Amino acid sequence: MRYLRHEQLLGKPAQKKLQKKTITIVGLGALGTNTASLLARAGLNLKLIDFDNVELSNLQRQSLYDEQGIGKPKAAVSASKLKKINSEIKIKAFNEILSSKNLKLLNSDLVIDCTDNMTTRFLINDYCYNNIPWVHSAAIQHTGVVFNILPKRPCLRCLYRKNTDIDMCSSLGVINTLPSAIASIAATQAIKILLNKSPEEKLIRLNIWNNEIEKIIVRKQCPKCQRSL
Repeated sequence: MRYLRHEQLLGKPAQKKLQKKTITIVGLGALGTNTASLLARAGLNLKLIDFDNVELSNLQRQSLYDEQGIGKPKAAVSASKLKKINSEIKIKAFNEILSSKNLKLLNSDLVIDCTDNMTTRFLINDYCYNNIPWVHSAAIQHTGVVFNILPKRPCLRCLYRKNTDIDMCSSLGVINTLPSAIASIAATQAIKILLNKSPEEKLIRLNIWNNEIEKIIVRKQCPKCQRSL
């Protein structure tokens, strides 16, 4: 009866459908660990991609790590913790930097971007374009965003015109309550996409400090998307 509460809400057929799906999570920092934990508990199979090691400063907000994991690869530590949470799901961990040479790692039913750099995000965008649905998420200071990028819908290049890194937590910080909130939204959207339950078409922006949430229309603006109009 592991998924009883989901079955009561979504129905047994929907839960069984989720258990057959695989989600790739790119980046296992604050967003990635919180998102992975939620999806593992929901019965989703996971592919985890991150090249980094656990650091002491990560423990403030990255939910799958503890002091015993410091210095160890995030992908391996995350997979081990998630297996203890749900031994029924399939988990593959890749201690790699996502690059143009290994983009096939993204092959799955859905991808969630939990990274902190635009180069990786654009790699995901261009590989998944009109093929694999994916969810873009980001969090900095007290503000975060979630944007579903679906076939025939605006892509990441419609949202960000330039491949220029936005501000990062390492320089500006982040309140530790924000990533879990953004991860909850991203995980919910992933479930809705996989179940074809009317996922959000607008960009969601949350300011957790001011208790403000916005929905922002993103239009097809990049050359590739405009050609499909």
